[in-house]
Amino acid sequence: MAETRERWRKRLPHWEVEGRPHFVTIRCAGSIPADAAERLREIHRSLQAVAPHSAEFAQLQRHYFLASEKYLDAGTGFAPFTHAALASLFAAELATLEASLGWTSPHWVVMPNHVHLLLTSAGPAPQPLHLTIARLNL
Repeated sequence: MAETRERWRKRLPHWEVEGRPHFVTIRCAGSIPADAAERLREIHRSLQAVAPHSAEFAQLQRHYFLASEKYLDAGTGFAPFTHAALASLFAAELATLEASLGWTSPHWVVMPNHVHLLLTSAGPAPQPLHLTIARLNL
């Protein structure tokens, strides 16, 4: 059975499970309208005040996820990937994940203002996911 390698908290809790893929969403700064971003910050502040393993935390986390996805899917705000050249440039960078960081992304989609990736280990001991994300400045 796969074991959890690490857990960490940033905007939402994250965990890395050895030998399992990771679903990652990366959004562009400025991709969510200011009023919606403030509502998301309020939800985030509420998350910080609740026990991480409680039912209330799970409910707030789900609310945060659904609200952020709603605004991202609307494609408002900063949306650089509406330009084919920029979307292609980002897609080309995905190929560097395996060579430089020990991860590969066999499935991905570039949206106007965000990207969804399925990351899988390219070897037996890739760089920890949170260090990979930090190195990519995400």
